[in-house]
Amino acid sequence: MSNVLNLSGITRTYQSASGELPVLRGVDLTLGSGELVALIGPSGSGKSTLLHIAGLLDQPQAGTINIMGTDASNANDASRTRLRNTHIGFIYQFHNLLPELTALENVMMPLLIAGATKAQAKKRAEALLARLGLAERATHLPAQLSGGEQQRVAIARALANKPQLILADEPTGNLDPTTSESVLQLFLDIAREEGVAALIATHNMALAKRLTRAVTVRDGKLDAVVVAA
Repeated sequence: MSNVLNLSGITRTYQSASGELPVLRGVDLTLGSGELVALIGPSGSGKSTLLHIAGLLDQPQAGTINIMGTDASNANDASRTRLRNTHIGFIYQFHNLLPELTALENVMMPLLIAGATKAQAKKRAEALLARLGLAERATHLPAQLSGGEQQRVAIARALANKPQLILADEPTGNLDPTTSESVLQLFLDIAREEGVAALIATHNMALAKRLTRAVTVRDGKLDAVVVAA
């Protein structure tokens, strides 16, 4: 199993009114291909910060970030953007779909940015939407879709460029339990089919039980945690 993500000695401190606020204190984490890992911790524990650093959206004060064998610790903005577009897909709690684009166009967008032709992008986007049960909703705008449908479009968009790593921040936190379950199952099925690694920040312990393993953020570091089946 090859390593997709390797974080070593990651530290991140923020400035607050009362002084420095250490959030991450030397975090080490490795994800191999096909691993689906739950990232557990209370609000404010640093889960989102860790995801942003792993996704090259934020930089740590210290430590190394390796994506698919490439050291991205000191990469410039252009290199970081290229690594994100090539290797990483993001899923957020609140979808972040472009409201003026249809479901199909939202999924096509990262493909077009990565250099795919319009025909190639459309073919891949249509296949993903069909796999997620949205073939008949492809021409709808986000405002015309339910919350669960919007999140399925967001999942399709994250998978569009066949990334090796998916980073998900409370991906079903804004959905009702029934919709959450159906969306999660679809995501896990496709992630396993495509062999991606995923780091999923969640409060959902039922989800954590279904993944390869779970880690928890505690006092700025990660600890392995056993989630009872």
